Amino acid sequence: PDKCEVILHALYEMGISDRSGCVMVGDRSHDAIGAKMARIDFIGVLYGYGSREELTAAGADQIAETPEALETLILSAN
Repeated sequence: PDKCEVILHALYEMGISDRSGCVMVGDRSHDAIGAKMARIDFIGVLYGYGSREELTAAGADQIAETPEALETLILSAN
């Protein structure tokens, strides 16, 4: 299955039908593309395998350089 199918299946299994408060976190372009296809926001992280250029080109809504920066982004969204 592609990343979008995996995301949608996970949301279904968790009983989440309202995706407005959801965010996908990932380190590669296919994570960003899957999130966009599933119509959820995406935060790219630079402490994985992908680069800033890859994540930006794939449409990352935001990018976190560290786990602490990711925490700040997630908490500021609430």
